[in-house]
Amino acid sequence: MSKSETVLELQELLKDMRSITVDLNRSISSLKEILDVEEFIPTSLGEKIRTYLEKINEKQTEFVSKYEALNSREPNTKYVVLENELEEAKKVFEENDRYVNGIKFFLSLHSDDEKTENILQNRKNTLNNLNIDAMERDDLQSLGKPYIWLQEAFWEIDAKKKFSLMYRLASCFEEEIAMGIQFGTLSIKEPNDEVLNVEITNNSSEKGAVELDTSESPVDETEKDENNYVVKNESKESEMEEPELVDNVAGKEYEGILVKEKPFILHVQMSSKAETKFGVKEFRNDIIKQYPKEKLECMVEALKGCGYSIKSITEKKNGKAESYKLSTEKLYQFGYLKRYVVDKMGEFFTLSPRGERAFVAKDSLSFINQNIKEKVSSQDDGEPIEDTANSSIVRLLSFDSSIKQRKLVPDYEFVIRMNVMATDYFVEGYPGKDSDITNWFAGIVTENVEQLQEFKETVNDKVNPGDVLIVTGNTLEQAETVANWLLSEFTLELRNIGYTTLFENSVYDIATKEPILFETKESIENDENLTAEPPILKEKKEKQQSEDETVSLEESENTGENKTIGKNGVAENESMLKDFLAITLYSLS
Repeated sequence: MSKSETVLELQELLKDMRSITVDLNRSISSLKEILDVEEFIPTSLGEKIRTYLEKINEKQTEFVSKYEALNSREPNTKYVVLENELEEAKKVFEENDRYVNGIKFFLSLHSDDEKTENILQNRKNTLNNLNIDAMERDDLQSLGKPYIWLQEAFWEIDAKKKFSLMYRLASCFEEEIAMGIQFGTLSIKEPNDEVLNVEITNNSSEKGAVELDTSESPVDETEKDENNYVVKNESKESEMEEPELVDNVAGKEYEGILVKEKPFILHVQMSSKAETKFGVKEFRNDIIKQYPKEKLECMVEALKGCGYSIKSITEKKNGKAESYKLSTEKLYQFGYLKRYVVDKMGEFFTLSPRGERAFVAKDSLSFINQNIKEKVSSQDDGEPIEDTANSSIVRLLSFDSSIKQRKLVPDYEFVIRMNVMATDYFVEGYPGKDSDITNWFAGIVTENVEQLQEFKETVNDKVNPGDVLIVTGNTLEQAETVANWLLSEFTLELRNIGYTTLFENSVYDIATKEPILFETKESIENDENLTAEPPILKEKKEKQQSEDETVSLEESENTGENKTIGKNGVAENESMLKDFLAITLYSLS
């Protein structure tokens, strides 16, 4: 973890401590009132005060430990002093991180030309032998500044600006490296690149439901308002608010399925810059300052995935949670992201109106497409998703589905995810690598019967015989009810049917109510009953046909395949750099 990330954690801990102190002070005031009138102290009040004291002691211990590791001294005990100190330290460490990230960017560069690749490798070996983390600020600045210039030149699309940067590079780097930057023959090659397969339906305001890979590691979600950014732990123990089911709307047929909309649990936030005028130059500068790769990945995922959570994008991109937290924080502050918080369930981010402009303006879209593995556009068909509480819960369930897929198949590698995202429902499939079996996740939270019928038709259209269907809802009971309703509506010759919910760690079999455990690929290949029916479907057919069938519920393990897509180029010029620069200068004059 970088020092700037540690400072961010300390700031978050300090905010948590302030919040707990407010609650503790309120409870102590209540205690004082009771003591003044000489009454019994309520047990619940005593437990509250004890809990607050334990929590604040835990936070203070963690704060002191991290502070001493960062500064080799004990912290001041005044909140306001610590807040000012951490804010100043954050600025210094973020500047240092710029130099470190510039060096890391250089380490990711490759060339198809053997000579250039050897020169790159020699520089990389030299850098790897340096103890960069232990460098003084001035030494780090001296070492890292040329690599920041190189990074800026790599991303620059304006010919004149790139030319001016080339003069600085010529005095710092070998000719082959400078020429590679100028002609675009250097590439960034990273592992676990993904193949995307897009399918459009009713989309979010970011325009695009897409087959993407998302999975979630047990990392912290982020929570912040316009000026603050704090980390918030979400766990299964979080008390999820029970949904208020719709009564007497469509009779007993939809009892336990339709969920009444609760607008007050949804909070949509944007920074003050979200409604300001979009500028290509400012956008490019905002992206390249720090974590350019992660920022662009967040922007593209917000467009293509109808939003993202910190958990989902961290796992999907196989990156570090801290990097995506910081990238999301910056994008939010710059006004490119909009934040959705659903009480007691979690949060996610989508593009703000300003962020959408980045995919509409020609130059900014060109900049994005030059620096990501896929080509993107906001000019897709589809309708915006309404900003309702139910639709927001559905998107949280969609992001969570990849967590469940990872738990069912621990070695699954996400390559393609087939996704249909509508206003109040989603259907998402994770195909296996060497089999025709697909694990389908489907969820709906709605008070609209039309959306329910559309959901049923979509499930019936997407899910094939022999697949696995897992229904997810905002409670376990609702998910189970929806799963049973789907089975009663049509015949699904599925391998297995399960149900789960957001904070549930397991997926449960609809027939046995037990957690589903998937078998190995070898067991699937030797299985003669691949498309056996679940008991509930068997009972339905017995009533209709009076046939005695033997049901076998078996499980399978799907694996995926990652493909690496690089940015390849061919050397176009072997002339001396000085000659080239002179010619280019003349042509630009």
